Amino acid sequence: MATDDYVIQFGAAAASVASAAGRRFVESAHTPGIRQALWLFDDSAAEYVDVPIFLSRRYRGGDVAIRLALSATTATAPDQFRFEAAFLRLTADMVDFDDASGLLSFQGISPTVPTAVGRVVFPEITFAASQLDGLQSGEAGLLRIRRDPAHVDDAGVGSGDAELWESFLSSREF
Repeated sequence: MATDDYVIQFGAAAASVASAAGRRFVESAHTPGIRQALWLFDDSAAEYVDVPIFLSRRYRGGDVAIRLALSATTATAPDQFRFEAAFLRLTADMVDFDDASGLLSFQGISPTVPTAVGRVVFPEITFAASQLDGLQSGEAGLLRIRRDPAHVDDAGVGSGDAELWESFLSSREF
C-alpha cells in the first residue's frame, strides 16, 4: 500500500450518551438543497461524538492521521480550540461497555480558530499504530471525538462554540 492511502471508512456519527455535542444542518448559500451535518461543541464543558469506523483490509499496520474539518461560531483567531480523538475496537467478545477499566487513549490537536465565522480549518490528529486500541485490518470500531475546553490551549482564550463538519472526516496511513 502506498503512503497516504485512505484506510478508514466512516459511518454516520452519533451523539454519545453523556455530554453529547449538538447536531445541526447548514444549507449551502450557493447551491440550494445541499446540506451539511455539523456537530456543535460548547466552549463550557467537554462534549463528545462517536463515529463508527471500519479499518480497511488495505491497512498494513502503519501510523494513522485523522483529518477533522472544524469551524467556529463566534471565536476568532488567534484563539485556539482543543479537539481530541480516541479509537475503541469493537469485536463480539472483547467489548464491555460497563467496564470502567478500559480507558480510551486520546490524542489531540489545538488548531488556531479560523479568521472568520463559517471558515473551515483541516487539522490532523496523528496516531501511532499502537494507539489504535488493537484494531486490525478488516475490523470495526468507534472513533470518539471530543472538544476539551478545560485544556490549557482552549481554556480562557476567548469564547465560542466549535463545529465539526461530519462529511469531511478523512484518514490516511503513513
